[in-house]
Amino acid sequence: MKKSQIAALVLMVAVTLGACCSCRNAAKNHKPFASTLWTLEQMGGENVTAQLPAGEQLPALTFAEDGSFGGYAGCNSLGGQYQIVPNEEAAKDGAITGTLALLNPFTTKRMCPNDQMEMAFLAALGTVDSYTIEGDKLFLLSNGELKLVFVASTPRE
Repeated sequence: MKKSQIAALVLMVAVTLGACCSCRNAAKNHKPFASTLWTLEQMGGENVTAQLPAGEQLPALTFAEDGSFGGYAGCNSLGGQYQIVPNEEAAKDGAITGTLALLNPFTTKRMCPNDQMEMAFLAALGTVDSYTIEGDKLFLLSNGELKLVFVASTPRE
């Protein structure tokens, strides 16, 4: 085999292995911040599904491309606007992170018989200032402290 053929073979193997690297695939598998239905999984380090009364729906959020957000807080609907500033340096390490500001939030005013989870959810959401996405998980933080963990779900049509 000629040196040029060996060099071409080595280059082809290197490119193939680089394309298959799990770290490259992990970065591509992150759910997008916007247009994903994010369903609450943890709040204050506790799994919320265990706390959910029978027949109740978990809080969820969806962030639209136009800068608006909406969702369900546990009894009431909620919405408002948001601004994110992605952290490009952190994205190079695999996770997607950035700052997050929830602006002009509102909720409906339904009277709810069991609203402790909703009140805790809204209180935590009101303190959020940053986010991280790893795969199908959205982590919302306040001053570096994890407040809420969401899992990506398929939006209802």
